[in-house]
Amino acid sequence: MTLRVFLECPPALRLSRRIQRDTQERGRDLSSVLCQYHRDVEPMHAHFVQQSRVYADLVLAGQDSPQDNARQVLRALGDSFFCG
Repeated sequence: MTLRVFLECPPALRLSRRIQRDTQERGRDLSSVLCQYHRDVEPMHAHFVQQSRVYADLVLAGQDSPQDNARQVLRALGDSFFCG
């Protein structure tokens, strides 16, 4: 059984999470994080990551709690186990 999952996360949330991680955990300054994000991360996301959404069996909301997303995955796995 295969379940392809895509985690859809709004751009502003992706950026805020990256800023928090890179400045707090990696000691980077805000300007370098923003520069890298706009120069590299955003274009690569659009070109590679977002393109894979069409192959997903299940699209989850990145702003939902991990518990809610886990329930959706388990529900989808249960449905595919019993229905197909």
